[in-house]
Amino acid sequence: MPATCNPDRQARWFYSNLGIDDAYFAQEPLETIVHHILSLYGAKVAAFARNDTNFEIRLDREESDHAVYIDTSEPGVSNISGPQYEQRYTFGFGLC
Repeated sequence: MPATCNPDRQARWFYSNLGIDDAYFAQEPLETIVHHILSLYGAKVAAFARNDTNFEIRLDREESDHAVYIDTSEPGVSNISGPQYEQRYTFGFGLC
């Protein structure tokens, strides 16, 4: 059964279990955070519908002065066919 759609439970999971830096919560508008929580809940429900215990996360938001990338990935492993967030961030903000 997918996680219950209890907003408090989903918000706690989002804040506590994903390892997101506190700067995200301090700088992003509440509307964006709520959208991301609902999107991740949707990914959980979709994974449940497929009988898949793993679900893929791929959320990104790019603005003129900042970007937020939340993605399922294995730490320390490069995925050449992946979304290339590091390059998008580096070149998008003139860091190179």
